[in-house]
Amino acid sequence: MPPPVARIRGVEPTKSIKLLDVSMSPYAVQTEDDYYLADCTGGAVVVVIPAVQTLLKAYTPVQRTLLLKKIDATGNAATFQASGSDLIDGASTLVITTQYQARTIINDLNSAGGWWVV
Repeated sequence: MPPPVARIRGVEPTKSIKLLDVSMSPYAVQTEDDYYLADCTGGAVVVVIPAVQTLLKAYTPVQRTLLLKKIDATGNAATFQASGSDLIDGASTLVITTQYQARTIINDLNSAGGWWVV
């Protein structure tokens, strides 16, 4: 059973925070997901983001904002991994190796194949 979804002060009520560890990796982003806390104590955690083409094919194209934060002090990485030919600021992955570092990405519905770090 997946861990419970947490709610924290300052986060929009419709946004969810999901705690991930190596047992859930690789984790495919779900419709209800927005923010991820990666506990890499047991190993690397990979979050696979949806292809922008998939989002464009939705009845109403969806602008997504996703955040990944590494919460442990190990040398294991927390990674956003793009799907298909999509890129994240020109790379297929976005890797975080520092405790408490967070990265936010948004999809580009105009170029149909990209995610941007913001």
